[in-house]
Amino acid sequence: MERICYIYLKLDKSKMNKEKRQFMKGIFDDYLKLWNSAVETKEIQIALSLYYDYCYYLWKIGKVEKQPYPYITTSILLALSNKIAYYVKTRKRRKRGKLKKKDRYETISIPSCTGYKIKGNEIKFTGCKYWFKFEGEEQLKNIIKYRGASITRIGNSYCVKIKVVKEYNKVETNGLEIAFDFGIKNDLTDNYGNTYNWEYPLETNIETLIEQQKKFYIKHGIYSNKKNKKIRIALLNRDFKKKQGKDDFIKSIKKYKMIVIQNESLKEWKKHLKLYSIKKMNDSILGMLKYSIINLPQTVVVDKYYKSTQICPVCGKINKLTLNDRTYKCNCGYCEDRDKKAAICILQKAKENII
Repeated sequence: MERICYIYLKLDKSKMNKEKRQFMKGIFDDYLKLWNSAVETKEIQIALSLYYDYCYYLWKIGKVEKQPYPYITTSILLALSNKIAYYVKTRKRRKRGKLKKKDRYETISIPSCTGYKIKGNEIKFTGCKYWFKFEGEEQLKNIIKYRGASITRIGNSYCVKIKVVKEYNKVETNGLEIAFDFGIKNDLTDNYGNTYNWEYPLETNIETLIEQQKKFYIKHGIYSNKKNKKIRIALLNRDFKKKQGKDDFIKSIKKYKMIVIQNESLKEWKKHLKLYSIKKMNDSILGMLKYSIINLPQTVVVDKYYKSTQICPVCGKINKLTLNDRTYKCNCGYCEDRDKKAAICILQKAKENII
C-alpha cells in the first residue's frame, strides 16, 4: 500500500563549517533580492526568468564584476516564477492588492526532486558542492519516490520538509478495539479509562510580544519586524513539537484492530467555550489528531450528532448533563466517568453500524 506523506530533516548550524553556513544564508538572501527585484518590474509574469538571464549575461560579458544571485539554482528560480505567476493569476479573483517588497523570507520551495539529492544521512542541493548532515535518518525507510521540498529557517537550524511516497506494510494488530472521546478537561479519553493530554504553550515573553504587536498594528498600521522574527521562530518551534507529539500517539494506536472516534466539530466548540478553554485548545493538537486518526485504514467514524454524552450504554435512556457534571449517573444504577462512558457509547454505536 502506497501513501503520500512528509518527512522532516533537521540541519544543525553548529555542525556546519563557515562555507556551508554562507551557502545557506546566501540562498535566503538571494531569494529575497530576486523577489524584490521582480516586484519592481511591470510585466511581472514573465519578467523574473528574463531578468535573471539578463543579469547573468551582463556578468558573463564582463559588464558586471560580481556574479548576480550566485546561490539561486534553476529549481528555486522555477518555484519563485510559479509562485508569482499564481499570485498574479488569482489576484483579481481573490481581490488581492499589488505584490509588495519583503524584509525577510523564512521558507524557500523546491518544486521537484531534481533540486536535491539524498545519500545516507546527508543531503545536497543542486548548484551546491557541499553535503549537509541531517537528523531524522530513520524517516527514510520504505520510500518509493521523492517529490518537491522546502527549506525553512528556524532559529539556529534549518528544516527541510520533503514530500515523499512511502510503502506501508500491513501492521499486525492485537485484536483489540478502542474508542476515543474528545473532551475539554482531558484532550482524549478512551473506553478503558485512559486519559491523554497534550499542551504546548508559548513562553510568557512571546505571548507578551504578540499582545504588543497587536497594539503596535492598531496604532501604526504595520507590524514591527524585530518582534515578528521572534514570534515566527517561537511558533515554528511549537508546530514542530506538536507534530512530534501527534506522530508518537498515532504510532502507538496503530496496533488496534479497530479505532473509533466521533466526528466532532472542534471549530464550533470555540463559540461556546470560555477564553481559558479556547487557549487550551490552541495549545493542544486535537485538530491534527482528529484528521490523522480518520486517515488510518482501521478507523470507524461515528456521526457528530450522536448523543454519546447523554445516552446510557446499559438501558439506552437519555440523561442531560451540564459541562460541570463530570460523573454520569442513570436511574438504572449505572455510574461512570462521563468521558469514559462517552467512549464506550461511541464504540457500541460503531459496532451497531457495522452489523
